[in-house]
Amino acid sequence: LSKIYIADNGLINIADIKFSQSIGQKYENSACIKILENQENVSYWSEKNEVDFVTNNTAINVVSSETIPEREYKGLEEIKKKFKQIKNRILITKNEKATEKDINITPLKEFLTTT
Repeated sequence: LSKIYIADNGLINIADIKFSQSIGQKYENSACIKILENQENVSYWSEKNEVDFVTNNTAINVVSSETIPEREYKGLEEIKKKFKQIKNRILITKNEKATEKDINITPLKEFLTTT
């Protein structure tokens, strides 16, 4: 299964024929653009759960909702159990900032400006 990302979030508005605002797509796409500024090899991982981005020793999930669904944690926990080289786990959120279950929870705005 492949995911497609766009070089500019403005293009999502043109290409998206749905009437939703696609906030989740835009959050994930923004994170992808930032990750690709620093990393050449980025992948997506999925088994029982999923991880949006995997690069070197880092697994990253992105969520745009006010509350964080449990599945976002489960994917990051599952990949760490399966691949011991995963040392960093990041959950990019709308506003929340914390460390929970050894996962760095970081607001999108901070991720985009400090990474």
